[in-house]
Amino acid sequence: MSSFKFEAWPTEFRTVTQYFGVNPQNYSQFGLPGHDGLDIRAPKGSKVYAVAPGRVKLVVRDPDGHNYGIHIRITHADGYETIYGHLEKALVKEGNRVEAGTLIGLADDTGNSFGSHLHLTLKRKGESFKNWPNNIIDPTPFLLPLLAWKTPAGPYTEGWVCTASVSIIGDLAQVNAGDAYLHDGPGTDSKVIDLIPEGTMMIVTGDESSDCVAVQVPSRALDSAPNLIPPPEPDPSNLTPPDGIVLAWAWAEYMEITGHFAMVGRHGVNLRGAPLLESERIGQVQWGYMVTLVGLTVNGYAPIFVYATDVVDWRQAKKAVQKPRPFSNGQHDEEEKSLDGWVLTAQIHVSGTTAVSGRTGVNLRETPRRNGRLLGYIPLGTRMDVTGPLAGEYTPVRIKEHEVQEPATEQTPPIPDPDPLPLGQVSIGLHASADPEISDEEIDEFGLLRPGIIKVLSFHDPLAIRKLADNHPNAKWVVRAFLDFGSRSITPQKFFNDTISDMQRTMAILEGRDVVIELHNEPNVLPEGLHDSWSDGKEFATWWLRLLRLYRYIFPDHQFIYPGLSPGTEIYRYKQDHVRFLEASRPAIEAADGLGIHLYWSVHTPMERALEILDDTISRFRNKPIWVTEASNNRGGTIASEKANQYLAFWKELQQRPIVQGVTYFVASASNPDFKDEVFVGRGMSRIIGAR
Repeated sequence: MSSFKFEAWPTEFRTVTQYFGVNPQNYSQFGLPGHDGLDIRAPKGSKVYAVAPGRVKLVVRDPDGHNYGIHIRITHADGYETIYGHLEKALVKEGNRVEAGTLIGLADDTGNSFGSHLHLTLKRKGESFKNWPNNIIDPTPFLLPLLAWKTPAGPYTEGWVCTASVSIIGDLAQVNAGDAYLHDGPGTDSKVIDLIPEGTMMIVTGDESSDCVAVQVPSRALDSAPNLIPPPEPDPSNLTPPDGIVLAWAWAEYMEITGHFAMVGRHGVNLRGAPLLESERIGQVQWGYMVTLVGLTVNGYAPIFVYATDVVDWRQAKKAVQKPRPFSNGQHDEEEKSLDGWVLTAQIHVSGTTAVSGRTGVNLRETPRRNGRLLGYIPLGTRMDVTGPLAGEYTPVRIKEHEVQEPATEQTPPIPDPDPLPLGQVSIGLHASADPEISDEEIDEFGLLRPGIIKVLSFHDPLAIRKLADNHPNAKWVVRAFLDFGSRSITPQKFFNDTISDMQRTMAILEGRDVVIELHNEPNVLPEGLHDSWSDGKEFATWWLRLLRLYRYIFPDHQFIYPGLSPGTEIYRYKQDHVRFLEASRPAIEAADGLGIHLYWSVHTPMERALEILDDTISRFRNKPIWVTEASNNRGGTIASEKANQYLAFWKELQQRPIVQGVTYFVASASNPDFKDEVFVGRGMSRIIGAR
């Protein structure tokens, strides 16, 4: 048995963007059954490393002489050979001895490539892998140990998991993004034993059934499943923790905060005895657990109550934990001096005539301008009175003088290196109503589905968005800037003017969440501006880049994605072919932080066709993160339960394409009869998907 293994990750970025064997339609022209290696994220000019010790066999420096462009071949022990393709420059010579992790080149997109990345092929002399020529073998099993894919230690708990919730390679499986349920038998109607956190490794012990697979899960993973019930809020006059609850200080940026409750983020959070980085560490709370905020933040640290059973490595503080100042109730005694000022609307949560400062706190200014005189800093969770109407992007408030602090001066604690992401990291979710109103029935539908990602439109009811945000504190979000074009010629400035207020309101509600903004929708069809505001993709790119500049000025710290197109070919005077439109608008896509895509299938058009469109788009824009912002079986003839299982199967396919960030299925509810075959509410689909 060979001892050869990959000992170093080959790039600076731990993301696979295209797997071995996929997209056969793109590689049949080269006599290959599919993609002959792994594509790994590597922006232009970034470093490429040898995966194992060996000797350089060949260096091709001509960018046009081979499909791999500039590339390097290295021979290793036991007849193995690795190929590193599409380079900008080779930094080694033929005959050089290299070690695992030796810098051998810089990345680019030379040869037959779209977008900078590293192509890694693995061969073994004399070995035949299925129907592959030239001794090509699958490098995936060699790469998995570098992503922490190894057999987990026992003891184990046996059960079944939904196959759509896991990535399976050989006799190992890993829970995809969004966690998974462990069932006591095959079938989603069986009893749920426990929740398995995303990223958990497990052993596959039996063959897959139609939708489930038998597994052994490390019992410690179940023991560490997040507690989703936060401690109760204390009486502000008495912040002494009751039995079984710990008072500590935690860095607010490592938590997803909603009101006075928070979910610990994926890095976990250290507990300290005082709101200072150099203060004593007294324990840690891992990702996904719920805590309760009990007072005002200081220096970016929030005082919290947390269940003692949720604390890892608990140690008694040498000194008493510093007592926090309790939250204000928003009421002001006449004798107590108050301050009037202005705060950024996007950094507060407003309810009637009361506001609460958001996750990062907010600066209080004398005038409603970004360069207005700074009066002080209002910490996270502080209540204040709203004293009048908005002025631009600012809200007038009144607050007790003693609540206002000097801006924090402590340095942000360093972010620890995160664990490798799950191999299947695509979030699954739902597109909210096609109408402005989101009903209580729809809110319940989201609860059944357990979304990892939610898409809303900027015009949606803010109270409903807040409910969704409160119910799903760990979900990611796509917000689409919505405007009805109505056969009008709409300039970028008018689109901005007509949408920015709704967008600011929505983004204020989602402040502190993981949000991407989708600017517009299906611009390659007549109702969305084609022929009235632009004639083709090239003109749309110019239009969209102007709009992007306007929006980036207001939301400089957010990601913007190019809008999903209507997929398919030309329809005279109504729609332009989506590929033609995409290619013509490349400058806009290159300026965007990511790419939206719409995918549909039906009883007449197979799901495979939708995946082919996705794979073609990936091949054109290899290093652009993709959000599937609309997807559905959009025609009648398929019963709801089968449609739900198709959505799970589609999500499972997306897990093999890590450049995809999430999918939001269309649509939760809609009054438009054209969407009747796609609606979720009342059809039982969310319960099936939510049981994954």
